[in-house]
Amino acid sequence: MKLLSLISLFSCILFIVLGQYSLLKNRKSNVIRSFFYLAVLLAVYALACTFFYAAKSKEAAEIWYKVSSVGWTLFPVFFLILVLRLTGKDRWFEKWYLQPLIFLPGLVFLYLSFTNLFYTSDFVFYYGYWLVAPSSNSIWYWSYMVYVFGYIITIFLMIFVWGVKSKGTREKKQSRVILVTLALIFVIAIVANAVFPVMRWLSIPDVGHVLSLFMVIGLSFAIIRFKAMVLTREPGLHLIFSKMHDYLFIIDANGTVVNTNAFTTVNLGFNENDMLGHPYNKYFESDMDSLLAAGDEKDNTDNHQQEETGLISIDNTRIPVTFSFSCIHDEFGDIAGYIFVGYDTRNEKRLYKEIHERKAVEFDLVLAREKAEEADKLKSTFLSNISHELRTPLNGILGFSDILKSELKNTDHEEIIEYIDRSGNRLLGTLNSIIDLSLIMTNKHEIDERLVNIPELVEEKAELYKAYASSKNLFLEINTPDTSLVAKSDPRLLGHVMKNLIDNAIKYTDAGGVSILVGKQRNSEGIEVIHIEVKDSGIGIDAADYHKIFESFRQISEGFNREYEGIGIGLSICKNFVDLLDGQIWVESEVGIGTVFHVEIPLHESGIQYFQHLPGRDKTESVSPAGSKTPKGEKPRILVVEDERTNREFMKYALTANCIVDTTVNGPGAVVMSREQQYQAIFMDINLGKEMSGIQTMKNIREIPGYKVIPIAAVTANILKHQKEGFIKEGFTHYLAKPFKRHNLKILLYEMLNNSTD
Repeated sequence: MKLLSLISLFSCILFIVLGQYSLLKNRKSNVIRSFFYLAVLLAVYALACTFFYAAKSKEAAEIWYKVSSVGWTLFPVFFLILVLRLTGKDRWFEKWYLQPLIFLPGLVFLYLSFTNLFYTSDFVFYYGYWLVAPSSNSIWYWSYMVYVFGYIITIFLMIFVWGVKSKGTREKKQSRVILVTLALIFVIAIVANAVFPVMRWLSIPDVGHVLSLFMVIGLSFAIIRFKAMVLTREPGLHLIFSKMHDYLFIIDANGTVVNTNAFTTVNLGFNENDMLGHPYNKYFESDMDSLLAAGDEKDNTDNHQQEETGLISIDNTRIPVTFSFSCIHDEFGDIAGYIFVGYDTRNEKRLYKEIHERKAVEFDLVLAREKAEEADKLKSTFLSNISHELRTPLNGILGFSDILKSELKNTDHEEIIEYIDRSGNRLLGTLNSIIDLSLIMTNKHEIDERLVNIPELVEEKAELYKAYASSKNLFLEINTPDTSLVAKSDPRLLGHVMKNLIDNAIKYTDAGGVSILVGKQRNSEGIEVIHIEVKDSGIGIDAADYHKIFESFRQISEGFNREYEGIGIGLSICKNFVDLLDGQIWVESEVGIGTVFHVEIPLHESGIQYFQHLPGRDKTESVSPAGSKTPKGEKPRILVVEDERTNREFMKYALTANCIVDTTVNGPGAVVMSREQQYQAIFMDINLGKEMSGIQTMKNIREIPGYKVIPIAAVTANILKHQKEGFIKEGFTHYLAKPFKRHNLKILLYEMLNNSTD
């Protein structure tokens, strides 16, 4: 087969494939159908060219030439129809006289071609092909040129104007692709139909199918690649829609119903298949086109609007409905359709009542939440204030009682001081317990996990209660067979648990004593854990009261006749602390025999290598700050900034033996004194009243030459971990929590003076 025949056959196949592919994409689209008809027309043209180039005789060539004229005479007409559909000018087809006018020129030239009037010269066999060259002097030839290029220019202008005026991204992309395609065809056509015939190289049929090939490829890319979104019935969405108890209409951009739900079909009485594919306004009492047009004007926005209308059922019954509708956008942001969701306003009163009740409930919930937040804020403020107001005077009580205990020699006085000290520590313990319980209840407790030697910690806490046990003639035994047991835990929380358990054991025991066992065993799940037993020979607990002892503010003996002191939150805090440490706590007891509290916490595998002592165990009250970075023989000079007189005098009295102590009551005084005198260390109370806070005072002192690295300790009743870290970040070098005793103060001063880099 000859080369031009092969090219024509290939073009024919490609036209058919592109046309059928486009039809499969959306058979209902007028644009796609018009494109398909154009592709079929050009396929016929290309097929005729195939046989024309392969003709063996003049008669056969003439027949196939006339058949091919169907393509090149009617092509402009079909192209114009496609463009009219694409640009939304379908209304041209609504008037009966416009369609004949569009087709008339093409039909005239088709007739001229079949009656041999279009060309004047005869067919000639040239380089193996039959050719026919229309005479350039023929009026029909130039009439055909005017017809073709007139239609092409008209199409070009329509596409250009459509692309400029269009708001949609899809339309703009389509217009650009089609314009480029037309420009390319226009150039090739001028060369093919003006230059080639004059030079007698080729004739119209020789290049017409090539031009058509370029055009169809460009059009298919523009129409199929940038097609509008097709709203389909997804099975998953259809299942969701079927569960809705509202009227639902999903329509495409042309106003055709493409989806609905069972509630709509049942209440209107229509079959679902009868509704799909029909105009939506068939079921609406009023025309919604103006509302849709208003939605179209809101470019690329998922607008939501409401409209009251009525639906018409199959028996012409009006159903009052309030609809909300939204636009559906395609991948280019253009409107592809609309979704209507409506409810029956006959039930409006019921809906209004439900909405009113719901709003009332929401209002109550918001009010309750605000009250709860305000109560939580007030509680936090109260606890912060009560902590400060109690810790500050307790600092003076415990501090001065500690000094008197070491300096008074009268036995009666020593006993009085012991009562004062014990009462102060009891009050401090109660305050700490209340704050711990509050943090637990609000989930604000901070865990500071580190490797802890459990036998050492237990022995340290038990040592604090030996005097208490001795005062009641009780023994206090500690049995730790394995001293290398280590857990990754919070020493403060675990220490609090041990102190509470030991204190309770001694408090509720009048004869015998308390035994503490620390060992290693496997729990119920077969995992090795550290097991701690605190066993006493006290009054015991009835099995029916086991649950009560771990509840807040509960005691075995309650009311005015209770036998033992306390507010009933110690074991509740222990239970919560052990839970925070991923452990377990339980009790075994028998009334009149005694009680055993069991605590299990996870064992750390590398505990054998752990020998670190707890902080502060190697510091004693005898440590003196003398020998710090001050000239030999001179006492270091320190400044105490404290607005509360009792604490100020206690700190001065506790440190005077080893230091020169200056005091002041406020921030401005501290700044003035620091400018006039070089201090080796400064103790700064945080809450100094209205003039200047301790933090601001510290920052002002840091700006004084010579004080950039001077140790300054924050002295405060704010005891939480994040508060301590906050003070260090602000610029303090050390931290001291109220209340404290003399040895705590001296140990801290020793650290400050010996770690100073000034």
